[in-house]
Parts: sequence; C-alpha cells; structure tokens
Amino acid sequence: MAKSGPYLTLSETTMANWVIKGADLVRPVYDLVHARLIAHRVLQGDETPFQVLQEPGKNPRSKSYIWVARTTRLAEHYAYGNTRSGKFAQNLYRDFTGVLRCDGYAGYNLLGDSITRVGCWAHVRRKFFDAAKVKGSFTTTKPLALLDKMFTL
Repeated sequence: MAKSGPYLTLSETTMANWVIKGADLVRPVYDLVHARLIAHRVLQGDETPFQVLQEPGKNPRSKSYIWVARTTRLAEHYAYGNTRSGKFAQNLYRDFTGVLRCDGYAGYNLLGDSITRVGCWAHVRRKFFDAAKVKGSFTTTKPLALLDKMFTL
C-alpha cells in the first residue's frame, strides 16, 4: 500500500516534551477547574494505581497514582501523584470544606476537621459482589440486589 501525504518522525522524548509544555500552557485553566470543584459542598474522591515506566528517581515497577475528585454531577478533576501519601490528598483537597465520599484508605485521615468523610457505596457493593461469586459461578444475594436497586434509584 502506497503512503500518501507528508509524514514526520518524532522521538518519544520530543513528543513527551510537547505534552509537558502544553500542560504548562493550560495550567491556569486546570487550576481554575480545581478551584471551582472544591467550592462544591459534596465531592467524591478516589485514587487508582498508574505505572510510569521512566519516571526520574523511581523504579519502573513502583506505582504512581491518578487521583480523581468529582462532583455528584460528574464535573471531574484528575491529578497525577507519584505517591499515594496522605500528604498528596491534603494538597488535592486543600481549601475544601464539606463532605467527601471516599473509600476507607488511611491516607484520607490527614484531611482535617473541615472535611466530613463518608463511605462509598460502590466499595461496599464490591464486597457483596465478591462474596456472591461462589466457585466460578455467580449468585445474586439479597444485599447485592438491594444495593443494585439503590444504585438504579
């Protein structure tokens, strides 16, 4: 198959540097989104492992994290952290006053008295879902059915 059109070959380093410079340009917008988000009275928060292969000063097998803070109306703010430390959570939720729905991760213990933490029903449901899996099959239990009905509502 013949190639058509101009092609440009770029190194991964060049592309990564362009992304970094682009991120620097939109940083004021990112900060504004974060400021508007933490002005809400109720937020949901979570973090998930994210592997970065060539991060300076870190073993490629170590974990980094993508943290998300979101409103109940789906406005979201993502933050990259090379750690799951409670200090990162403190920084992410600095100036937030209200209710944070999150899992029981101890890193949230450092958030202080201006934030009321409440449990996450999705994390509760996961325990009942795992319990409903019996020897490779799945049986809906009454608690799981009630939680599913609650989510539907």
